[in-house]
Amino acid sequence: SLNEEDSLMITATVTATNGSFVNNTASITSQTAQDGNTSNNSASAFFVVGNADVALTKTVNGSVFNIGASIIYTLTLTNNGPFPAAGFSVSDVLPAGITFTSSSATLGSYSNVTGLWTFGTSTLANGASATLTINATVNAGTAGFTITNNASAISVQGGNNAGNDNASATFKVSGAD
Repeated sequence: SLNEEDSLMITATVTATNGSFVNNTASITSQTAQDGNTSNNSASAFFVVGNADVALTKTVNGSVFNIGASIIYTLTLTNNGPFPAAGFSVSDVLPAGITFTSSSATLGSYSNVTGLWTFGTSTLANGASATLTINATVNAGTAGFTITNNASAISVQGGNNAGNDNASATFKVSGAD
C-alpha cells in the first residue's frame, strides 16, 4: 500500500510505429479516504515516436526605430523531420528597452510574463512551420542603444540539431531622449 507521500513507478514497453503519437494518462479510480480535491486525480504525458529536428528563425521588422515606435518580432519554428515533433517550446524573454503590447500565434500560445511560447499537446508535422508574432514598443531612455532579442527552441524529442535552435534579432534606437 502507498502512503500519502509515496510514489509508484510503472515501467512499460510501448510498441508503436515511427510518427505515432503516444499519450499516457494515469487516473485515480478508487480510493479508501475521502478526497477533497478531485481536480488533481489524473495526469498525462505524451510523446511522438521517432526523431524530429525543430529549427528556429527570428526577424524584426526594421533595423532602426525611434523611441515610441511599434516593432514586430516574427518567430518561425519549423520541423525539419523526419517525423512529427511534440513536446517542444520556445523561450523568448523580451529584452530591456521594449514593452510588450500583444502577440498572436498560428499554433500554441505565448506568455509575455514567462517568455514561453508553448504548444501543449500539439504536434508539428514534418515540413510544417508555426509562427509567433510579438508586438512591442520602444521605450523612452533607449536612444542610441542597440537592442538584441534572443530566442531558443526547447525540444525533448530525440534527433534535434541544437545548432539551429537559437535565433536573435537586433535593431538600433535612433534619436535623443
